[in-house]
Amino acid sequence: MADDPAHQPLALHGLITQSTNLKSAFSLPRFWRRITLYSNQTMMIKPRLIFPGLVLLTAQLQGADWPQHRADAARSGYTAEPLPNRLQLAWTYRARHAPKPAWHTSERVQFDFACQPIVANGKVFIGSSAEDTVTAMDLKTGQTRWVFFAEGPVRFAPAAWQDRVFVASDDGWLYALAQNDGRLLWKFRGGP
Repeated sequence: MADDPAHQPLALHGLITQSTNLKSAFSLPRFWRRITLYSNQTMMIKPRLIFPGLVLLTAQLQGADWPQHRADAARSGYTAEPLPNRLQLAWTYRARHAPKPAWHTSERVQFDFACQPIVANGKVFIGSSAEDTVTAMDLKTGQTRWVFFAEGPVRFAPAAWQDRVFVASDDGWLYALAQNDGRLLWKFRGGP
């Protein structure tokens, strides 16, 4: 498993992600329901995946932000932060519902089979295509800070800039939210 590129850890805002083989997981309805965070405070833990899912491991619970999908505008998916050898469970997040695909046919590109978290200013932001929400959680504790309800699925990663989070929804709106409390700052109609 360690030699398989589909199972290799990837650095993400001082986080390490590890996932199962994506091809075999598409048929499972509970895929990507669980996010687990680990920190480097005590002993080394080898994460085991009981079901196909996403495991997040944190090297540090602070560091450079990961404010958009794959870190930056170049989609590099890279951080220069060194990763520690010692990991410990920090917190776990379980979504109430699995993501809903935009199309139910296998011919379509499946871009929305998993949530795409971002990290900014000590918070983790996750959109939901099943609940039409964006949730902000404390990076250190995993506690929910706020939830914003859109009027359609949120299929793609939010993007953070300064004190704002930007979210596009299937309802045709681009929302600008305050990072601290999820308050709607403005919205722009970009679709039908």
